[in-house]
Amino acid sequence: MDNETFELLKKMNLINIRLIKLEEFENEKLKEVKKERTVTEYSWTCAANLCWFMLNKIGNEELVTYLDADMFFFSDVEDIFKEIGDSSIAIVEHRLKGYKQKLEKYVGKYNVGWVSFRKDDEGIKASQWWKDKVLEWCFAYFKNGMIGDQHYLNDWSEKFNKVCIIRHEGADVAPWNVNNLKITYKNEKVFVGNAPLIFYHFHNFSLINRNFYIPVTAYNIPKTAEKYVYTNYVKEIKKTIELVSESDKNFNFGFKSKFLKAYIARTLFRSKTFEYFYTKYSCYKLNKTANIPLDK
Repeated sequence: MDNETFELLKKMNLINIRLIKLEEFENEKLKEVKKERTVTEYSWTCAANLCWFMLNKIGNEELVTYLDADMFFFSDVEDIFKEIGDSSIAIVEHRLKGYKQKLEKYVGKYNVGWVSFRKDDEGIKASQWWKDKVLEWCFAYFKNGMIGDQHYLNDWSEKFNKVCIIRHEGADVAPWNVNNLKITYKNEKVFVGNAPLIFYHFHNFSLINRNFYIPVTAYNIPKTAEKYVYTNYVKEIKKTIELVSESDKNFNFGFKSKFLKAYIARTLFRSKTFEYFYTKYSCYKLNKTANIPLDK
């Protein structure tokens, strides 16, 4: 998404990485909507467009899988691909429960952390439809039952054929659903219930510096998740920082110097009661300010 990161990754020469420069991917329609969208909104817009771009680069029947950048894999992903099988499309639910289920109206039923398309008739049709829709509207405020790019996925299982809803318990575990799950550690592996944790979505993670981080601010998460999931993630983050430093000692993007608000929020959200009332307030606020940008 920027030349500095591109040049750094090119210099690192990582195995099995095919770098795509923004100018190679960014077509005229994207450039046009870029003028009216924030960096966040434009990134969301690019996700669907990148899937379409990649479908045109691969062979027939091959699969393109989009992944959010704030995720980490703890075990082999093969079980998910077995579940997908010969499906044309694969998506994963937020799996919100209890009082958090009310948030589904605002964030959508499915999470764009993992979206797969096969290069067949249904996969191409779904990818093109999503690409066209986000070019038309993709903003960071709630309007007409929509926000961002996720609501477009809500009716895919009815709109398209051969859609796989990924059910693996260890897929897309995240701050919004981890409290519903039992996290354990055995045989040097993290488990979610009886299934191995495959990947965790580190939404809301704040890296302050090389040695200090805030695992999550706006969610209450169990201590077992902090101990077995976040601790392991931070170890790998530190390894990555060292790896980046070998190529560019001055590269320091991603650190959040202003962290007092995040630290206070983290302290408050250690209380489940606070999270409950905050969730209810968020739903009320989104309903009341349906057409006003969330950052206003």
